[in-house]
Amino acid sequence: MSIIIENEKKSEILSFISDYYKDAYGSRPRGYNYHLWSLSELEAELDRLEEVITANMAQEEIWERASVRAFNELIVKTISLGAGNRKTALRWLFDGSGVEEQVGYQDYEHFIYQQGMLSTKEGDAVIKELVQIYKN
Repeated sequence: MSIIIENEKKSEILSFISDYYKDAYGSRPRGYNYHLWSLSELEAELDRLEEVITANMAQEEIWERASVRAFNELIVKTISLGAGNRKTALRWLFDGSGVEEQVGYQDYEHFIYQQGMLSTKEGDAVIKELVQIYKN
């Protein structure tokens, strides 16, 4: 492989490494001398970062499922403590969350974020319920 082609390939991989590193660890890489690495070392690093991202995604899914389960248990407990129904339980939990100053969509999202369910279908469903509860 010619030096020009190899340098272009390394430049392309370095761009991916920067993006993948941020996806894997939340920040751009610092303190690495990637520009000194060989093409095969860079490719191996890219593969390693892909594995970290995949593992992180799997862990996030586990946490989200646990959060949904915990939220549903909290709803049931709140109903049993006197709310009487899901709608009232949601109102009590939302009002008690400290997010209610300006009831609006972002507030509902923040509440769902606090529950660990942002970007889940269950969280989206609860947001829709909150919109209906507070639309008046």
